[in-house]
Formats: sequence, C-alpha cells, structure tokens
Amino acid sequence: MDTNFNAALYREEMLSLVNAAIKKLKAEHPDYEVFTMSLTTDFASGVSAVHFDSRVSSERYFQKEAEQYQKYLQAGNLSMAEMYAPTGESRITNPADFELPFYAEIQNKSFLVEFEEEPEDEDSEEEEEEASAFWEEAAPILKQAAAAAYQTAKSELKVDADAFEVSYNCPDDWYYPLEQ
Repeated sequence: MDTNFNAALYREEMLSLVNAAIKKLKAEHPDYEVFTMSLTTDFASGVSAVHFDSRVSSERYFQKEAEQYQKYLQAGNLSMAEMYAPTGESRITNPADFELPFYAEIQNKSFLVEFEEEPEDEDSEEEEEEASAFWEEAAPILKQAAAAAYQTAKSELKVDADAFEVSYNCPDDWYYPLEQ
C-alpha cells in the first residue's frame, strides 16, 4: 500500500466536501431539482469535486446531440455523425458535461501530487501504478461518501423523486452509479 495516502483524512475530506456542496446548493439554488449528483477524485491533479445535473439539463444535452447527429448525417459526414449517434441514454454520464460541474471542489491533502517537468508519456506507467495504489484504498471510501451523499441529498435537497442518482468515479470511468 502507498504510504503517501492518508485514508482517514481522505474520508474526512470527501464527507466534508459533500456536506459543503449540499449546503452551497441549498443556499445558491434552493429550487434546483437534482437528477444526478457525482463525486469525483482525480489523483493526477489532486482535486476532488461534487457535480450536479438536472433532468432538464440532461434532456437538453441529448437533444443537442440528436441535432448534431442529424446535421452531420444530412451533410453526408458519417464519421462525425457517428460521434453523436443516439445511445438511448437519458442521463449525462460525464460529470464535466453536467449543468453544475465542479460545483464544489477541493485540493486534496490526503495524498501527495508530484508535478515534474518531463516529456509526455515518459513515466505514465509509473504514474498509473501509483494512482492504482491510491484507488485500492480510495475506492471504498469514495463509495461510502457517495452513499452518505445519497442519503443527505435526499433529505436536504430537492431531488428528482423518480430517478435521482448518485455516482462516483473509479479508475476505469468517470461515472459509476451508486447501487441502491
């Protein structure tokens, strides 16, 4: 296990971040109906964040995607059309595309991030191994924070009663839905 990762501090950071994000959303957007709430940690930058999206935002996003798809199809540009092909999804699964991305964020103190000036890809395998070591300890903590976020958001925020979802990231994807 990586000794540069402080699991107890990470847990405290994530729970504090969730509570701060919920408090901020209540104060700034009291009528905002949350469709999706996502917790993310990027071990490369040392940043954790909470993101919010509404059903209206997701619907608007997929409508724009459909319009782009039709535009490229009509222009005969099949390779570009393929990028916007309908997926059947009704929820944005990239937190960066949410209506309120990075709504609350912190610079983590629970693990060290070492920035070095070096050519691209020189130590990418080494960096991946280090991030992987962090993930072994961080994944269950992030899942616990997501579960706490689900309960707190349901009791403190206006949420989409039919389809509210909380997600968190993992080493392979930025969006992993919390199973209820």
